[in-house]
Amino acid sequence: MMTAAAQEAQHLAVLEPMAQSYSPEEILRALTPENCRLVALIHRHRPQSITELCRLASRPQPNVSRSLAALERAGIVSMVGSRPKRPELAVLRVTIELAELQNG
Repeated sequence: MMTAAAQEAQHLAVLEPMAQSYSPEEILRALTPENCRLVALIHRHRPQSITELCRLASRPQPNVSRSLAALERAGIVSMVGSRPKRPELAVLRVTIELAELQNG
């Protein structure tokens, strides 16, 4: 059984790659079913370019690029390398405190 301090340290370690703060709402908006599928494809196949990810997802490049931009704004995906840039997962786990959600 983990102590509360150990759980908090684990939580911080998971979020440490995120250099800035991301709102829970932004993360939830980015995690549409289509974007979750892209995240799964990136994790499973590690595509070497956006073009390869488009082929894996059977989606047009402009559509995938918009999805990647939303996932990148939410801190879930990073675009790395030079030309061609390739998508990588920035985190493997996202924890959202429900109490942090803004009142609608």
